Amino acid sequence: MTVTLSVLQQGAFITTAKRRTITIGAKAVTLAAGQKRAILVTLNRAGKRLLASHGRLPALVKVSCGGVLIKTQRVQITSRRHK
Repeated sequence: MTVTLSVLQQGAFITTAKRRTITIGAKAVTLAAGQKRAILVTLNRAGKRLLASHGRLPALVKVSCGGVLIKTQRVQITSRRHK
């Protein structure tokens, strides 16, 4: 099973024909049938740069198994507040 975070690249200079998705994190996990577990996906370099520049990112989580898409969910990623 693979969990992938992606964000749609947009901006003032990017037309709709040039939009592309950027993968900002991914994690492969193995679960038994019926098993549930929270999965922590760390951001890659591109994700960290986007989060630092924007403060929060609307992202799309895709869960797939064997190349078959099982579930998609939109999430909002925010940076942690330092204590």
